[in-house]
Amino acid sequence: MKVKKIYDIIVAGAGPAGSTAASYLAKSGHSVLLVDQHDFPRYTVGESMWVASMDLLKMIGIECQMQEEDFIKKVGSTFFWGDIAKPWSIHFIEQDNSLQFAYHVDRMKFDQILLNNSKKLGVTTSLSTKLKSIKQSKNHVKVRLVSCKSEMMFQSKFLIDATGAKSILSKKHTKDVLNRPSNLSVWSYFENVNTLSPPQDTNGLIFGFKQGWIWIFPIKLNYFSVGINLDPSFGQNFSPGNKLKKIFQLALEQCPSAQEFMQFAKQVKKFYACTFSSRNLKKYYNNRVLSIGDAACFVDPILSTGIHLGMLGGFYAARAINTIEAGGNPNQVLDAFDRFYRQDYKEMRKLTDDLIAMNGHFRDSYWQDRISWNSVSPSIVRKLRRKQCEELSTEINFEKQISLQGIHAEQMYFTTGLGKYLKLSNPNQMLTSLFNPLKCNKDYQKGTPQRSCFELRNVYRHKQTEVYTLNEIDLFILSNANFQNFVSLIQLIRNSFEVEHISNDDLTLRIGLWIERKVLKLRRQTT
Repeated sequence: MKVKKIYDIIVAGAGPAGSTAASYLAKSGHSVLLVDQHDFPRYTVGESMWVASMDLLKMIGIECQMQEEDFIKKVGSTFFWGDIAKPWSIHFIEQDNSLQFAYHVDRMKFDQILLNNSKKLGVTTSLSTKLKSIKQSKNHVKVRLVSCKSEMMFQSKFLIDATGAKSILSKKHTKDVLNRPSNLSVWSYFENVNTLSPPQDTNGLIFGFKQGWIWIFPIKLNYFSVGINLDPSFGQNFSPGNKLKKIFQLALEQCPSAQEFMQFAKQVKKFYACTFSSRNLKKYYNNRVLSIGDAACFVDPILSTGIHLGMLGGFYAARAINTIEAGGNPNQVLDAFDRFYRQDYKEMRKLTDDLIAMNGHFRDSYWQDRISWNSVSPSIVRKLRRKQCEELSTEINFEKQISLQGIHAEQMYFTTGLGKYLKLSNPNQMLTSLFNPLKCNKDYQKGTPQRSCFELRNVYRHKQTEVYTLNEIDLFILSNANFQNFVSLIQLIRNSFEVEHISNDDLTLRIGLWIERKVLKLRRQTT
């Protein structure tokens, strides 16, 4: 079949992962084709965002539009969880002053906003189009697409697979290395659901009970997404008629704390159901095909990590391709893409596993199967958490120690771990960490990379005519590597060199390039 058209990058899947990648690549000047097998707007679940995703919304240019929509802002999450007698909450602003809120979103509207933004940035889109096959060569990928009207062949330098957990490409070219217990999710939408008192009335609510867990999220004014996650064997003896409703009601009856919020609730939509399990591919790329979002990895959605992992994967993939197109070594860059994206997945999975371990007092098979999946007994897990909690408490300032007195040890461990991750997700924090070579070296020796070296690169290309000046600036950066932020270092450079002809953007890029070389050197030393 003859190639109809050539693009720089083809992205398959127009959800948060694919649309983020497409938008970022288009902003960087690439020609992008974005395809999806569904027409838009289309319904999907997964409606609560992470606060760490707010910077990604800004990077692709939809931050202002999100604020103008009627999406509910959440300032934290509240857990009715573990053997703790009363509910406990995580407030984003307490973890980092710059992290104030995230969103609960109507996915039909949110995904359409992402898609429209991609179109606005120049991305070519093709909906109701299914990716049928690919053929890779050394320098390009040929993609066979099928729509209701025709079958076509396209060519690109890279293909980004964001087609979800049922991705044909990821199953064909990589290997799923997890075999975690599967889950049954049953959910619907309700009005008149009780909430916490302001300002926590928009918090996502998570309830644990013997045979699973429940979520309650306010999607818009007096409109709530309520769902239950169980073992697939739950309710298997029910007759087919109204089976989902019976499963939902029986599970809700076993969780009195959730029942209190649902006592006046009115169902306004049908019940939905799906099965899922956590997954993680052995490799997130194969030559010129990069897997992101659910096509690459999926974490049990207790912490609503799906949208964030997807958008983060889109951002990493776009940065990796930009770096390769700017002259980076493809093997090194793609390996870095895999490592850094995998590190974020591992951080989120660890937080989820820590939360699951808090329900070790439940002897039901649902929790025991998910805890034993880690090959560690619940009692050992709990003892380890308490020991680590004691060590972590020394890292918290005195005022916070006072405020945490009397709080359950495992709760403190989980909250502190989450706070550390969110702080690393703050651009200012991760820049400060990377700019200190001694701290950087220490962190990499521990095997805990802070963030992607190419995440700090700018879309502006390096000008070869200025190499002689910028090489001298490299030495200056090295001798002043303990600076606090970009602005202070740029000012130091301008005070020390005649660089009026170099823009702040190019200086910023040069700093990023220096960091990249430093990080890669440290990685070589520790591997």
